[in-house]
Amino acid sequence: MKILITGASGLLGSKVAEVAVERGFKVYSCYSIHEVNFGNPLKLNVLDSNSVLSTVEQINPNFVVHAAALTGVDLCEKDKNLAFNVNVLGTKNIVEACKKVNAHLVYISTDYVFSG
Repeated sequence: MKILITGASGLLGSKVAEVAVERGFKVYSCYSIHEVNFGNPLKLNVLDSNSVLSTVEQINPNFVVHAAALTGVDLCEKDKNLAFNVNVLGTKNIVEACKKVNAHLVYISTDYVFSG
């Protein structure tokens, strides 16, 4: 089974990738800035819809675990456009690519998504 994980250099994505590799899944670990060294590392900018679609079509994963996000609360408050672009438009690009290849999408996040 093939699993593509976005945000694999982050806390959630790296743990999911680590467990998936240990359990014998074919893992594609996507990162944006901080390179990872587990699974099959791939540099991927979720804001680049063409690159996202091309990557997902090439890999044709069974599952996509989407953990890529702009997570710094202070930065998100300061640069709301960047936060929207990464967290909303980037997610939209992942969703559209998953639809094209009929991959199951798993979206995970931290508690910072919810108020309170």
